[in-house]
Amino acid sequence: MQHRITGKKYDPLHSNHEQDDSDPFLVADRAYTHETAAYVKLAELQGGLIPKYYGSFSLSLSTDGAKSRDVRLILLEIVHGTRTMDLDPSKFTQPERQAIMKAVIDAESTIYTHDVAHGDIHPRNVIFAFLPPFGQARNIVVVDFGISCVNSSGSRMGEEFPLRGTNISVTAAD
Repeated sequence: MQHRITGKKYDPLHSNHEQDDSDPFLVADRAYTHETAAYVKLAELQGGLIPKYYGSFSLSLSTDGAKSRDVRLILLEIVHGTRTMDLDPSKFTQPERQAIMKAVIDAESTIYTHDVAHGDIHPRNVIFAFLPPFGQARNIVVVDFGISCVNSSGSRMGEEFPLRGTNISVTAAD
């Protein structure tokens, strides 16, 4: 199967400025570095629980002919599916809805056991991938690690990861 790739850019001049009291250049750089670190740390989950990550780049763009600015970019697999926030719950039976919720909880726990705290598990960041059969790990794909916290040192983490390396869900052990 051929995979399609998309680029995700971190351009402070073309962001939505949700955090107007913050430096947009710092916000873009932080999101880029956190997301890149998370994809590298979660390499064994790529193509399954998270999209495949194909690398990160910095582009130097001309602003007025004499000056340039750096824009960061990562390349990711395009995941075919629907964000869970766009699903119609009435189209699923109660057991199917429960299975989807369990899959989301298990996904977050699996990511956590790999020393990454996603920090933004929200229906906009969880894709219901249309790859049968239902119940396989590939049905739920987690995206957007821009505010994640990554333990890259291999040492014991502080307060952000009080349960480092353990499941954060009782369902994950089932």
